[in-house]
Amino acid sequence: MKTCAACHQDSGEGGTVKIEGKPLKVPSLKEGHALKHSDEDLAKQISKGGDGMPPFKDKLTPEQINNLVRFIHRDIQGNAAPKAGG
Repeated sequence: MKTCAACHQDSGEGGTVKIEGKPLKVPSLKEGHALKHSDEDLAKQISKGGDGMPPFKDKLTPEQINNLVRFIHRDIQGNAAPKAGG
């Protein structure tokens, strides 16, 4: 979680953060398109990065990535449901 919270915040809400001195809008893990990602999609995003997110394949083991995916779905997203129009 400590790796994710630097950008996505402890709550998973995301927001604007500064990375290397530049503002970056980080998506929420609790609403919108993040709720539609399958386990495989989230694992791929964490591993390979993209859309401004750095890859973590060299920092986290496959087991850590899979545990993180379960944590996001269970603890961060919990019973969250996609909002209308989201």
